[in-house]
Amino acid sequence: MQVTINGQRYTLKGGSSREHVEQLADYVDRKFREVSAKAPQTSMEKVAVLVALNIAEELFASQRQAQEMEASTKNKTLDILKVIDGKLNL
Repeated sequence: MQVTINGQRYTLKGGSSREHVEQLADYVDRKFREVSAKAPQTSMEKVAVLVALNIAEELFASQRQAQEMEASTKNKTLDILKVIDGKLNL
């Protein structure tokens, strides 16, 4: 399947659905346009590195948020279990 990112066509192969790959390509293309608009004199190589860093930051932030939510859920579950245990031991 072919996708276009920053005006360049790429042929991709893989197990993901066409719709999923197109969503990914659209996202990366949008990021390219955002970075290029902010730094119009920057080479495409540097724009690509900045896009990669921006996406990596988004990934790390999402992972951090997921870990915080997991820890919070675990703590709340333990609190609920303590309450239940306290009620059952009456």
